[in-house]
Amino acid sequence: MIALRVVVALLLATEAASGQVSFGCVCSTDVPFATGLNNSHKLAASSEMVGAMSDTVTLVFQSSESIYASIGVFDMGSVVWTRPVQMYSGANPGVEYGRDRCRHLVWQDYDTIARAQQVFYRNFEYRMMPVNVSNTSGNSVHPDVWADEAGLAHVVWEDYSHGKPRIYYRTCNMNGTVGDTFLVSTDTVGCSFLPSIGMFPADSELVIAWQEVDSGSRSPYSIKRRRQQNGIWQDVETLARSSLALRHPSLDYGSPGESFSAAWEDSSSGNMEAHFEGGNPGGGYPTPGRSTVPVVATLESTWSYLFWQEESSGVSDIYVNLYYFLTGWTNWSLRHMLSIDEDMHWPNCLGALVVWTQGNHEPYKVMYVFSGYPIPIAEEQKMPVSVGVVSVQPNPMYNRAIIRLAGEAQAHTEVEVLDASGRKVRTWAGNFQQVVWDGTDQHGKGLPAGVYFVRVKAAGRKAVVQTLKL
Repeated sequence: MIALRVVVALLLATEAASGQVSFGCVCSTDVPFATGLNNSHKLAASSEMVGAMSDTVTLVFQSSESIYASIGVFDMGSVVWTRPVQMYSGANPGVEYGRDRCRHLVWQDYDTIARAQQVFYRNFEYRMMPVNVSNTSGNSVHPDVWADEAGLAHVVWEDYSHGKPRIYYRTCNMNGTVGDTFLVSTDTVGCSFLPSIGMFPADSELVIAWQEVDSGSRSPYSIKRRRQQNGIWQDVETLARSSLALRHPSLDYGSPGESFSAAWEDSSSGNMEAHFEGGNPGGGYPTPGRSTVPVVATLESTWSYLFWQEESSGVSDIYVNLYYFLTGWTNWSLRHMLSIDEDMHWPNCLGALVVWTQGNHEPYKVMYVFSGYPIPIAEEQKMPVSVGVVSVQPNPMYNRAIIRLAGEAQAHTEVEVLDASGRKVRTWAGNFQQVVWDGTDQHGKGLPAGVYFVRVKAAGRKAVVQTLKL
């Protein structure tokens, strides 16, 4: 068993003011799935939009047959992580920052009384002993948790007490008092796996999603959902069904004002792809490789951050697909963007912050990158996107891009490049229809990789287009 060792943070923190990119290593680990599985969240903070001038985030992960926690502190866009603390023995942790402004933790561990894996719960902010929430005769695994304003934790898990796995639900309060156990999955023929739970305020619904396999059906694979409205459970719904594998569902956090948003693996096309349901439309796209274990962070109709593990060309990568309401979708490879030469596994995200497990052999590393949010200054947030800019080519760019403008040249045209925080880093003014940007700021200093916005002002009109610098 390898002792958990803190690695000196790489902190490739770029000078982009409050919107800077921060990339580095949290710690080492002895397992290649430290940040898995994707049915539960590994990051928790008071807001899904982490990374303001000052914020803190809690990371939980598994290593050495135990679960660990580390606190990430944002400081002007950089993230500094504390030395991980061993919490309990066990595996598959999940954490949630509840509506009661407390952190809630679940995990599985072997219980010597039940002689089986059981699901345990603890409120981070209270000195309470871990509570065996499942308390079943069979193995209970892969838990997830959500907590309401009253501090009541809503816990789901996969249970093998009756042979085939089923999905169960139970509540627990800060005093350790548990509610009745409720059977969520109603199919007694099929097998139900990997539940994920969340609350979507725009729909006023508590939602549980899971994968199901029925070997007796012509279309045996399905993604199921069950909703609780005003304390009443609705019937089980089928979100997707296929004769080919549908696996690893995950739910968004469900921030205030958001509707249902989820992700899962979908091989119905003949190739395993990352499918995204709800949220901002158009998030998934086909790739030549296998796209697995997707996670999603949607912030109302403004942003969507989609991450998944991509296996192509003999390597394992993390792909990113970013939506911003002014510019649409942009996608890139973290392996390429960050010049990583090791395999990357099991992404988990909270807004623009993503963690993953990295390495080809022990010791593996728990890594993170915070890429910031595309936030132009407030007066530009509703301007048209189609006026003024024809293209930025190539996009993504490396060290040179041509910004071509539409229409006739104006007597006074302003072209500005903004970083993800809305700070101007490069400007041009004059009578022209194209300019060449070499990826530097106004002083000729090279700018870091990341998302940038090209803003054009001419003849009293404005427009913005997004570009990605690799």
